[in-house]
Amino acid sequence: MRGIVAAGMVTALEQLGLTAAFDFIVGTSAGALAGAFLLAGQPGMGTSLYYEELVGRDWLDYRRLLRREAPIGLDWLIDDVMAGEKALDWERVIESPIPLYAVASELPEYRPALLGPFRSVPQLRDGLRASARIPVMAGRPVEVEGHEYVDGSLSQGIPLTSAESIGFTHVMVLLTRPRGEVRGRPTLLHRAVAFPVMNRLLPGLGTAFAGRADRYRDELAKIAALEVASSGDAILLAQLPAGAPTVKQLAQDPNSLFSGAVAGATAVYEALNQDVPVFYRGLVPLKSNADVSLRAQH
Repeated sequence: MRGIVAAGMVTALEQLGLTAAFDFIVGTSAGALAGAFLLAGQPGMGTSLYYEELVGRDWLDYRRLLRREAPIGLDWLIDDVMAGEKALDWERVIESPIPLYAVASELPEYRPALLGPFRSVPQLRDGLRASARIPVMAGRPVEVEGHEYVDGSLSQGIPLTSAESIGFTHVMVLLTRPRGEVRGRPTLLHRAVAFPVMNRLLPGLGTAFAGRADRYRDELAKIAALEVASSGDAILLAQLPAGAPTVKQLAQDPNSLFSGAVAGATAVYEALNQDVPVFYRGLVPLKSNADVSLRAQH
């Protein structure tokens, strides 16, 4: 659910007329979904999913565990909501001159895999599903062309290295955690109890979780190194300010979720030195003094 921050961020990018400024987009898990809605020209609708559709039992219902079913309805989101009530313009994403890539974790090694660019709607659906497939909680691994994948955040929560492998001169990084906040390292209880149980549920899952915090810190270190090496010219970072409230991973309160979206959008406006508008539901600006010359520059 922390992905609503990224959704708010890409909504701000569209409002500022900057979608076409990017040569390609790389996202992990909910970040890949946000990228898809941006390229479809529907980021505001994608943001509203979180505080409208994803706050009921169709999305999260722990009682499904009693039936040996996944409590998170990822397939319902992609196959029903994003194909019906709030349909993503799948064809527009496929036809966009800006390619989308989704990072997933390939089994059994849990290594980061870059899926894309996507050439068909089924391929795009599978890529988004694989990138966001939280093991056990959201269902079984997703098979794509003979390989099995799960949630990309288990191998590369911040996809800077994947973007680097494609090649860039300049990069904008959207971070959903407040500045200075990192993933906590596993406790002794995690190592002694939780991770062995995870490894029994899905081989290697606990081990992958155990290294997630260090991999996240490594990506942050790469961001910092790029800022230093280029004097900040090659990288633009949009991030919530230090001490800002963190959206919980399984948050279900619509008001706090909307606040997370506004915080994400605000972070982008501020990163680009633009006046922050007042937002209402859907993240549509109630008023905006955004500098129109920014559009012309890009």
